[in-house]
Amino acid sequence: MNQDTIYIEGLRLMVRVGCTAEERAHPQRMTAGVRVTTDVSTAVRSDKLDDTVCYGKLADSLVRHAENGSWNLVETLGDELIQLIFEQFPPVQRVELDLRKFVIPRADAVGVSMARSRSACGARSAPA
Repeated sequence: MNQDTIYIEGLRLMVRVGCTAEERAHPQRMTAGVRVTTDVSTAVRSDKLDDTVCYGKLADSLVRHAENGSWNLVETLGDELIQLIFEQFPPVQRVELDLRKFVIPRADAVGVSMARSRSACGARSAPA
């Protein structure tokens, strides 16, 4: 199986996340970067969107989930987003996710980088 990567950089999100109620009271600007490992060989041969992971659908799923909840920790949001990717996109075998917040005046960004494989998460693979 090939290990190809489909990615999104700088996906803009407005998220209620923070350790205090005040921090979660209003959505905060965040960005997400995601890299999903999959095999695109079928899509290469067919030239059909249905045979690959559509980055538009991937972005929409991430935005919809992130902007419709509230979290104390960026790490919890990240874990949920990774699980969502495995659930909604069965061909994905690995996810690398970066979430960035812009809350410390002297720093460009703070955040978390997470990487998970489908096999380690116990998520089901796409049917063969």
